Amino acid sequence: MAIYSHSKIGTYETCPQKYKFQYIDKIKGDLESVEAFLGSRVHEALEHLYKCVRNGRLLSEEDILAFYESAWESNWSEDVQIVEAGLRAQDYRKVGRQCVQDYYRHYQPFNQGRILDTEKRLAIKLDAEGRYQMVGYVDRIDKAGDGIFEIHDYKTNRSLPSQTEKDQDRQLALYEIGLREYINGIKQVVLIWHYLRFDHEIRSRRSEKELAQLRATMIEQIQQIEAAVERNVFPPQESNLCNWCEHRPSCPLWKHLYAVEEKAARPKSQPDDGAALVNQLADLDRRRKTLLGQAGALEEEMDVLKEAIIQYARKRKLQRLFGADRQATITHKVEWNIPTKSGEPDEYEKMVTLLRKSSRWAGLTDFSGAKLKTLLDEPEGHSIRTKLAALIEQKETWRVSLRKKQDEA
Repeated sequence: MAIYSHSKIGTYETCPQKYKFQYIDKIKGDLESVEAFLGSRVHEALEHLYKCVRNGRLLSEEDILAFYESAWESNWSEDVQIVEAGLRAQDYRKVGRQCVQDYYRHYQPFNQGRILDTEKRLAIKLDAEGRYQMVGYVDRIDKAGDGIFEIHDYKTNRSLPSQTEKDQDRQLALYEIGLREYINGIKQVVLIWHYLRFDHEIRSRRSEKELAQLRATMIEQIQQIEAAVERNVFPPQESNLCNWCEHRPSCPLWKHLYAVEEKAARPKSQPDDGAALVNQLADLDRRRKTLLGQAGALEEEMDVLKEAIIQYARKRKLQRLFGADRQATITHKVEWNIPTKSGEPDEYEKMVTLLRKSSRWAGLTDFSGAKLKTLLDEPEGHSIRTKLAALIEQKETWRVSLRKKQDEA
């Protein structure tokens, strides 16, 4: 029986192909983003801080910052990936240090609640039979009063979410399900996110109904994943997160880019055949767009000339004009513009209601727009035209068609 985590399910929702790489093929990515590295070092520092507090030792600000700096130094590698242009490792290091420092100054002496555990593993049972299970690791669990518990989560995100977003957040709510299984007699659980870059916390609570709905939702997600595994269908899903994905060199959407770059780096290597095909298609596409742009401009010029021909012919009562090797025929059409059932349903119903009251309705039992237009053009259709005056109008159109001169056809 597979056991899922919030991050595991989230990976599938973000990109099924990444899920396959990570959890089925067990491919470990070679790259670690600097954002993930920063978050790990800050979490380590705060975990160390609270472990010391639990053991009766309050670290000084200098002590915890020294721990953070040491953790950064000992874990840093040039393989850590920095995607954002203009930023250096030192910039991120300073951000992490500021997060730890702000948190220390905000919460010292760290006696807001009784610390029960840090980095606690919780089993999360979603159904009574235990068919669907999850696991989670909680940054910190505190007891804040009689039957009142707090789940704390540290975030180093660069954006601050709204209260509404966190009230709908799944991760800590899943941890609450696990905590209620782990500890009996819980009266209340408060979910608390610490957004460290902003020295800001967001609190939220869940009702029994919301937790039950969450269980059902996660079961559905697990069933989707299991169906995908059975069918072996894991399509890649492109997003901005692709820039930070460690599986890009293996991904069907990106691996050709790496192959092209690798081949181009070799001395005297032949161009990649796939790249050559794309380049040819791109060249044709550029030429096509140029021609389409030219065609659009020509259409506008032709429309202006057609309007001039119409005005010329109308003034002289002509229906055809002749050039050197082409002739232009001018056609004039007047037809009734009436409401349609799909286009103007309200006006259409009004029109039909008025027609039913007319003596001519019997001849329109198999009613159609074409029949009505024919009737309107008849002399005896005058009464109908009067009744429908507010709903119908005559539309006049002129058209110019160009073809070879008849003697050249």
